[in-house]
Amino acid sequence: MQPLTWEPGSPATRIAEEEEIVGHLAWPRDWDEAPANGNRRALEGLERLVRLGLPFRIENGARRFDPYEVFYFMRWAHHRHDDPLWAEAVDIARGYPAEYRLREGMDVEFELLFEREIELRGPPFHTHFPLPADDSHQQITVIDPLKGTACSSQTVGHVLDVQASGSPVSFGVRVGCKVRWRGERIDAARVDPFRELEPSDKRYVNECEGPIRVTKQIRQLSSELARDSQTPWDAIQRFWRFLFSRLVFGRIHPHLLSAQDPLWSVIESGRSDCYFGSALLAGLCRARGIPARLVSGYFLYRRFQANHWWVEALVPPYGWVPCDLWTWIPADGNPDSDWGDLFLGRLDPRLVIERFPRSHIVLEPRSARPTYTLQRVSGEGVEIIVRDLERSTQVYLDRVSFLRRSFPDAARGKDSTRST
Repeated sequence: MQPLTWEPGSPATRIAEEEEIVGHLAWPRDWDEAPANGNRRALEGLERLVRLGLPFRIENGARRFDPYEVFYFMRWAHHRHDDPLWAEAVDIARGYPAEYRLREGMDVEFELLFEREIELRGPPFHTHFPLPADDSHQQITVIDPLKGTACSSQTVGHVLDVQASGSPVSFGVRVGCKVRWRGERIDAARVDPFRELEPSDKRYVNECEGPIRVTKQIRQLSSELARDSQTPWDAIQRFWRFLFSRLVFGRIHPHLLSAQDPLWSVIESGRSDCYFGSALLAGLCRARGIPARLVSGYFLYRRFQANHWWVEALVPPYGWVPCDLWTWIPADGNPDSDWGDLFLGRLDPRLVIERFPRSHIVLEPRSARPTYTLQRVSGEGVEIIVRDLERSTQVYLDRVSFLRRSFPDAARGKDSTRST
């Protein structure tokens, strides 16, 4: 496990208002609990962290925090001072997969709303919002654009084409889909040894693609970790354990990473998020000649509808195998716990939006300025807020919410529907 050390960040990143931090700490939460109770407990927890030394700065008489710093301090405070806030968050995270475990192998039907608001501070723009497409694990039944403001939109293939003329811009889409489990339990004895790649797979070992950068240092590390691995699966498991041992997974400020070697600077920092952590795992795989690709999509838990990134690696004869480092959270960083390999090789129902390589890198629009992200409960869904780090203004806001979710009733041959 990653050593439990604490190093404060920069005062320049402590710009989130106290109310925002309370909402952030109250999510994820138990949705059966009244929101006021969740916010009260979150505020009490924040006060405990401050008494234990959580850094903040004062602006106009009010406290401001770095939400990412709060996350790491929360875990440190639990393991060093028995503060319960982190343990509560881990217990809630462990409850998410339970929603699907009893229905493993069954299709789940969903109807969801995806909405985005963008603060436009410039000329009109034209953008593409990627939409999910059919694959072997998901069937799309409805794609219905919502009427937006200050823009016009239409679906073109599996993309929502948006042309904006004013501000703020809002648009969205209603998606109906049927989703099933991805991957399967890997039997190491069945995995094929390393072999020459097919021509169609060689693009998935590209050394430079988006955040994936296979530099000299990454290549050397991959070689050291997997030097005597006989199969791709053996190497992937070694990469997995290394990432568990070296990194704490939460959120990071991308502008603090090296532009030339972002993945190595992630390792040096000892912290990562799902985006760069997945890129690092994919980079280690590619350096060893294992085709790997990033996947963007959404968790589909009733209490946790958030955008997310994970990896798919090619492991013959199993094909593209999903690997999701989010399992670090319920495992609390321990690869040997019952949760350590929860999503290594198989995933419960997720909605896939895009895969690398791809033509539209627009799911998480990147500001030219440094940003930070907050998440909070909103009705029966989640709001994902991206703010300008220097100006503390909103760049964009995403809302994700369930309209309907239904499970097949195997005993009666009918659907049992649950609205959330």
